[in-house]
Amino acid sequence: MYKFLYTERNNEKATEFETKSLLYLLSMREDSDEIDTFFIDCFNDVTGTNKYCNKLWDVQSKGVKSLNSKKIGKALITLFENYISDINFHFYILFFPRINSIYFINDNQKVFGIDNFKESHIQKLKNGLLEEYINRHQEEDVRENIEEEIEEFIKKVNFVIAEDNKSKYIKNIMDLKKAFQKDDEFFNSIFDDIRDKQSVLKNISIHLKEIEEVSEVLNFKKFLKKQDIEMLIVDRIVGTNIFKNRRVPIGFLQYIEGLSQSEIRDIIQKCDSEVSLMLFTNSDKKNFWIFFEKIYFMIKNNIYSDINSIFDRVKNEKIVKNKVLSEISTKYFISLIEEGVKDENN
Repeated sequence: MYKFLYTERNNEKATEFETKSLLYLLSMREDSDEIDTFFIDCFNDVTGTNKYCNKLWDVQSKGVKSLNSKKIGKALITLFENYISDINFHFYILFFPRINSIYFINDNQKVFGIDNFKESHIQKLKNGLLEEYINRHQEEDVRENIEEEIEEFIKKVNFVIAEDNKSKYIKNIMDLKKAFQKDDEFFNSIFDDIRDKQSVLKNISIHLKEIEEVSEVLNFKKFLKKQDIEMLIVDRIVGTNIFKNRRVPIGFLQYIEGLSQSEIRDIIQKCDSEVSLMLFTNSDKKNFWIFFEKIYFMIKNNIYSDINSIFDRVKNEKIVKNKVLSEISTKYFISLIEEGVKDENN
């Protein structure tokens, strides 16, 4: 059983560091592809889970540059409480800004374990965590072997230094290089949109609620799906809501002319399904962004004048190994991007 004790934060907005920690989980780890859902202010600031809810990445973010080794220990308290809980967490991550190099053996590392702290500071860190734990509990509730548990716990913690630039977290998701010559303000605005979505979820109180299984947290509706974030980014770049906009792109009308309403509906549904599948299948994710970038670049720079010419270029030069999109779905996707670019230029 797990009881939510430390989540009562009414009217509190998600901080920049909480959003950075979410986006770090989403795309900046070697195992990011495994993460499907992000619980917001449930077990911790952000907790990632796979689609089966049986593997958890727990993140505590601390956006304070004045941290010292004792304060770092105190900041570990929620991660530690989860470590000794009845729920099995697979990763414990403390996410914080770059601080004074005096605490570290190698100041160039951005992700590291406790062994990167200088020996003199490790004990201060452990003391800080122990002190915070005792402050949270009545003396009779302090676990008998608490110091041994702290010793084992800190060996499992990943310490992650945050990037200063918000826009880098968005650009990293897409890994696009040529087409999107937009300033940081554009990418920062996408970052802020994601942060706002977090803020809404933080205001849902689950204080004192209890669960037996991790999957039960889904019932609280305090989560973001990876695909929701990726869709938001695509929509902002294209300038239209690809997956919810029921308006057929003008450029696509030539391919459905003369068909019945039911036939048109079936074609659009097929196209939406295939475009979604390409974006949300992890093995095709990189292909999606390459494909998206190439089409956007050709339309934005008027390299080809019509959808058929762009399609032929994509097909003949094998710009990307497209395993999902049929010919009609490819033309539909091209027409969506074309319409978004035209709206952007008007």
